[in-house]
Amino acid sequence: MKHLLPSLFQQGVVTVFAYGQTGSGKTYTVASTTQDACNELFAIAPGGSTFYMSFFEIYGGKASDLLNDKKKLAIMEDAKGKIQVQGLEEKPASSAKNMIDIINFGHEQRTTH
Repeated sequence: MKHLLPSLFQQGVVTVFAYGQTGSGKTYTVASTTQDACNELFAIAPGGSTFYMSFFEIYGGKASDLLNDKKKLAIMEDAKGKIQVQGLEEKPASSAKNMIDIINFGHEQRTTH
């Protein structure tokens, strides 16, 4: 992900999407790069930057906000053809540690079986 992060500062979008069978290693794979990516993001960001984060899951065909008590979400396409997640809460992160804490909280809320 490191080479993708600078594009965020040119109005780019970076999305990490992990899809696969339960127990296939998605969490392990993503977690192994998270801390480095957060540290790198704040290293290249202008001083005093704040990032806004959201964290949701799609499980059993339903979307839930993992930063807002698993509130049910609606995923829709807008008139411009862009996907919108309605009702998704955003949390501010003003440091790498704060960002990692938000990510860890979201991970703890995930549905696991």
